[in-house]
Amino acid sequence: MNRVRIFGEDTEFGRWMREHQRLPSSVFVATDQDFCIHRYKDEVDGVGTRLLQHMGIVEAKSHGGWPSSSQQDTLWKFHLALTDGKNSKTFRTPMSHLVKQWGVAVVRMESSDPDNGGIGWYRFDKQGNLQGVPISSDRLIDLMLFERHWDNHKDKAGRRHHKTHVVVESVTTPLGLVVEKPIIYRS
Repeated sequence: MNRVRIFGEDTEFGRWMREHQRLPSSVFVATDQDFCIHRYKDEVDGVGTRLLQHMGIVEAKSHGGWPSSSQQDTLWKFHLALTDGKNSKTFRTPMSHLVKQWGVAVVRMESSDPDNGGIGWYRFDKQGNLQGVPISSDRLIDLMLFERHWDNHKDKAGRRHHKTHVVVESVTTPLGLVVEKPIIYRS
């Protein structure tokens, strides 16, 4: 049997897990995932459309709440699976989208929502400790839209790091045909 839920209401499934004898809290931890955020809109910049999407997990704590030690341990391991411990990981989908996975963040609010009190944004350091900074609700929105980097809060989390320039060159083939050949330059 798991411990009784302290805040909020349980779902039927959550209640079933907590009451089940074969799922003791001494060997089993169940934590609900608050929010899986996915920015699926492709990035468009001066070079063109970039098939880049962003994903991350946000654990929200209201009324100054804090993850229990077991929940923090589970979130840290989840964060490690999604990142290399600090930096985001990327993977490519079968439809050629590049997806940047930002791992886990904890949002700690003084009240029940971000507009009515202070907000803290917490990320795991390399040792698994949560480190946070105070933020505004506008900054929280920027972070959730991945318009800012989740760790250093710099603008444009999905920007290209190297500018690309395409030049079209006319080339004569061995058969004497003139064809256009694009040449891509990256800075």
